[in-house]
Amino acid sequence: LIDECGDGSDEFNCTNVFICDSRNQLIPIIEKCDGNIDCSDFSDECNNQCGREILQNVVLKLLNWFLGVLATVLNFASIFQLFSQLKVTMSAEALNNNVLILLIHVGDFLVGIYLLQIAIIDSIIYRSKYCLEQVRWLSSSHCNLLGILSTVGYQFSLGSVTALSLTRAVRITKGVMVNEDISRSTIWGIAFKTFSILALSFAGALIPLMPNLEDFFVNGMTYDPLVKLFTGSPGKKIHMNILQEY
Repeated sequence: LIDECGDGSDEFNCTNVFICDSRNQLIPIIEKCDGNIDCSDFSDECNNQCGREILQNVVLKLLNWFLGVLATVLNFASIFQLFSQLKVTMSAEALNNNVLILLIHVGDFLVGIYLLQIAIIDSIIYRSKYCLEQVRWLSSSHCNLLGILSTVGYQFSLGSVTALSLTRAVRITKGVMVNEDISRSTIWGIAFKTFSILALSFAGALIPLMPNLEDFFVNGMTYDPLVKLFTGSPGKKIHMNILQEY
């Protein structure tokens, strides 16, 4: 775009430009709805043609609510039931299996809480306003906490299933009796497995938040709205291109 008049009036009637809602900014029409925010008021991406929500599809919204409620309620009931079973005298094999199955339900319960949170934020809090609030939401501590919650829940379930499968495979290979009594070594073994799963799950969730690894995990940065040099959440490539121009 070339502002030959100095006030942009020679560009306003062109068909190859998009006029931002603020009326004080013009961008090439090909930059409208391209996924990158160019207008300082976000109007090139947040409009009737390409506005976005957290969950775009109605079917996806309903499915998210259904799975969130189902995962939360059923896994909570299963956790309560398994806790009650742990008080009953059982063999070492049964105790090990029940503890690992309990951890699987805890992980799935956390994922259910995550799905419910996303459903509430999408359908109740933001709705169609999400596009304008997307940058604020993605850079918020609430969003970070939900990311940690979903990762911990997923890793918790995956780690517990893996531990349960390996334990059974070892017992079958060694021919260990399934009705052996609970010993101190059994308790320590279960405690070690639980701690390892917990530690690895939180490590997988927290490592991406470490400042030294931001080049691998951070997609963009946000700035104060008064800083007009950058809009939206530009990534490293956009930063470098703009800084090179200066």
